[in-house]
Amino acid sequence: MAEELKGNGPSRTAVVDCGGKGLQAVLKTFPESEHQRMVREVEKLRYFRYLGKATGAFDVPEIYEVQDRSYLMEYITSAVPLESRLAAVGVGAMEDWSTRILAVLSTVTCPSVGTPPTWPCDADLWTTMLGKFGAAATRDVHEELAAAYCVEVTRLPPAVEGLPLGYSHGDLTLDNTIYSPYLPERVFLIDAVWSAVESPVWDVGKLLQSTAANWGGIKATGSIVPKPKWLAALNECIVDQLPYRASHALLGCACQLARVSRWAHPVPMVTLATRLLKTYNDCGGNDAECGRALRGLV
Repeated sequence: MAEELKGNGPSRTAVVDCGGKGLQAVLKTFPESEHQRMVREVEKLRYFRYLGKATGAFDVPEIYEVQDRSYLMEYITSAVPLESRLAAVGVGAMEDWSTRILAVLSTVTCPSVGTPPTWPCDADLWTTMLGKFGAAATRDVHEELAAAYCVEVTRLPPAVEGLPLGYSHGDLTLDNTIYSPYLPERVFLIDAVWSAVESPVWDVGKLLQSTAANWGGIKATGSIVPKPKWLAALNECIVDQLPYRASHALLGCACQLARVSRWAHPVPMVTLATRLLKTYNDCGGNDAECGRALRGLV
């Protein structure tokens, strides 16, 4: 019997029996319209599995079988989202974990070995991001919030210099970085989606969605909630150690919050995106001000 796992996207994930001998695997199934997305996801996961093994920065579950609308993947025993592990180890460990997480980010976004699949790399990244801002589901929030958000989107500059291109996992939240107590020296990446935007800014934004915006708290409560102490400490370390400009990271985070608001928790997500964009617009993209905003978002 399949055990369905929770998620926010169009795909469905379940733990299933495999081989009839008590073995388990993860089955991820996509709607028929999402076939191309599934193909890209499999391509990414297979490449990242190679990249992780070659560098030692992370691991990726093995993909056993691919069909038209699903793939079957290795089940990591007793795996939990990394945030569950971090909540248990205490504030004092967050600097080391920040370094480790950012090493994963750098390995994914600036791969040093192998030949990545041919993914789209949008040279006009800012235009693409503006499209994502404009697509936020403001129809699902009250008029004042929608109006405030739209004001900040229209205040954004016509161009942003220096946004880095490269590669991305596509959904690099703490949910999609998993940990098993049986393999304590390793973290596993899952759900490497084809985002249609390949840039380190995309993954930095996703990571900050988890740490700066407390995505785990939003998912659990449907509201903006303060970060627990361990997450506040982790976020502080990550913002301090970011290998990219704080202003770029802020835009990446705001873009991800606006984008995800189309599918989940539109009020808190649009509220936080609006706060970030207002800071960026008011300070003219000053990195010090943007860094402060990312530290104190919630």
